[in-house]
Amino acid sequence: MRAEELLQRYQAGERNFQGLELNYSPQTLPVNFSNADFSNANFQDCGFSQGANFENSILSNATIRANLRRANFRRADLRATTFCTSFRPANNAYYERYLSRSSSLREADLTDANLDQTDLRTVNLSGALLVGASLVAADLRSADLRRATLHNADLTNANLQNTDFCHANLTGAILTGANIVGTKFVGAILPDGTVSQYETLDILKTKLDRFRKSAWKPIVERRDGGRTDSKFAGHPWLSEDEEWPECPHCEEPMQFFLQLNLDQLPSDLVGHFGSGLLQLFYCTNDTECDVLYEGWAAFSSCQFLRIVQPYGSASTESTPTIQSSSASKLLREQFPPQIIVGWQQMEDYPNWIDAESQGASIAHEELSRFATDSILASPHNVSNFHFLDEKNRKRNERSQRDTILTDFMMETALIPCEGNKLAGWPHWVQDDEYPICPICDRLMDTLIFEFASDDHVPYYWGDVGTGYILQCPEHKEQVAFLWQCG
Repeated sequence: MRAEELLQRYQAGERNFQGLELNYSPQTLPVNFSNADFSNANFQDCGFSQGANFENSILSNATIRANLRRANFRRADLRATTFCTSFRPANNAYYERYLSRSSSLREADLTDANLDQTDLRTVNLSGALLVGASLVAADLRSADLRRATLHNADLTNANLQNTDFCHANLTGAILTGANIVGTKFVGAILPDGTVSQYETLDILKTKLDRFRKSAWKPIVERRDGGRTDSKFAGHPWLSEDEEWPECPHCEEPMQFFLQLNLDQLPSDLVGHFGSGLLQLFYCTNDTECDVLYEGWAAFSSCQFLRIVQPYGSASTESTPTIQSSSASKLLREQFPPQIIVGWQQMEDYPNWIDAESQGASIAHEELSRFATDSILASPHNVSNFHFLDEKNRKRNERSQRDTILTDFMMETALIPCEGNKLAGWPHWVQDDEYPICPICDRLMDTLIFEFASDDHVPYYWGDVGTGYILQCPEHKEQVAFLWQCG
């Protein structure tokens, strides 16, 4: 069944969808499926809008491959449900190569939900509400529950091996018989109400404090605003005689993603990135444009990024339509205009590789200070390298040190902030990848904006990746966009 048919049947009053097979659907669907029966259903690679509603619904024994960020599963029956960790649609080179998306329940509301024996391995549940949820014998290996709320949740006999509960609230939770080998509890409120802390946090924080920057998360309203306003999607400023940017490969209009008025940023940043309007357009019309013309790379021809001065009269042309009616409809649904009305300031730290490039250092011997921490178990034991020659030993010790510090920084939240943000440090998905300025050959290491998948604009950069708008610190007109995925 296609997603559109499911929506029509639900809206017509049908509630019994036992054994449903929902085919691959890339659309971001605004859905309300409360009080429905989806037991034994198969949600095959679906996109749902943030806040999808499954309250009081039955999804027992279902198989789900979907992004369900901020979904509502209050009092839902999810017993023995399997949340698949990835999908790769057949016969599609783009998805075969670049998509392997994990099921996401990030910030979902699972209050009082029944998740007994549910397969949640590697699923993103960060920030989720699991108050009073039953997770008896659930499989949560390597799941992400950072900052999740699990008041009075029952995790009896659950498999929590390598699960991340950093800064989660586990007050009153039951962990009897749970497997907690390698489980991370840094900063978490434990069942008895105490807070798990590592004294080594202060050691590392002291070394990183001098590299701390401010970053800002956008505050938006769902409307378009003026032509020169900062916004996601909608109508950008174009000069009166200027045509909408087109992809040179599919010859269709590119999708407008972002406009930042550099003269109307937070006061600390006015003039920091220059002046004018920063604009990003990106081709989303044909997956071949992305694959064959390396849309992920800086200076790719299927992206259009610039800083333009809004002089003269602005074009009054409306957003162009895509020749394919289905693609045009999808873009209208997927890219609703949102004006940026404010900015929320926060602290941002570099990852260890960026910190080290700025002069941070920790001698290998200093790692002994971390010896009491769970992340410094036997896999990180330097004696494992005694048989290597001196050159290789040092290289492996450096790699080991980077791994140890990166793991610890992730546990203690001393890392770049995730999600859409202005300025700060890049939260690299892979290694750091600063482009080279074509004018002066310097690294373009000034982050203007970080563009996360499914944040404000429900679009995925490959495998739930992240995009980066970077600038040359010397030549502010030189900007580049690239994205990385896992």
